[in-house]
Amino acid sequence: MPESIMDGTGTQRLASVDGRNRLEINGVTSDRNYDASLRGEAFNVNTGNETITAETALLYIKNTSDDREIIVESIFLGIGSAATQSDSAELYVVADPTAGTTISGATAVDMNFNRNLGSAATMTGLFYKGASGETLTGGTDVAVLYHGTGRLFAAFDFIIPPNKAFGLRLDPSLSSGNAKVYAGVACYLRDSTETT
Repeated sequence: MPESIMDGTGTQRLASVDGRNRLEINGVTSDRNYDASLRGEAFNVNTGNETITAETALLYIKNTSDDREIIVESIFLGIGSAATQSDSAELYVVADPTAGTTISGATAVDMNFNRNLGSAATMTGLFYKGASGETLTGGTDVAVLYHGTGRLFAAFDFIIPPNKAFGLRLDPSLSSGNAKVYAGVACYLRDSTETT
């Protein structure tokens, strides 16, 4: 007897195969980020509005979990329209910064909330924002994004393993005055033992 794929609900219906020998299915897919949101394991981390006059380390995240990774799926930046820029602002992604005044100042971000508004789950880690001129040192710049004024949204998949850190540093390229800015990430949690 040939092998058959049967309906698992007990109806004894067989799976259909089309004339080109392809299995016909009707499925539902969702991405990891959406699934994490449903489980209460997706978060928004945002500095809130900051006024800066010089290059500033805006955001520092350290994953202090022993067994969960933080997956940064997107980065966002806002620069107010009143900023007077001599060139495009440069937003640097910093891998594993280890020191600097943003870290030693330890000012908590304004927003660190679960994207499933019905969940009280939180992330394990340090989530700091920097004031104008504050720094992150000891890390490696791994990406740079250019931006004028308004909102920037960039999709990424940076993984912050347990006991590693991530930062965002902004050179606003101001020719005079100051800039009202915010920066943040949308992220979710994943067990560090997962392979897919």
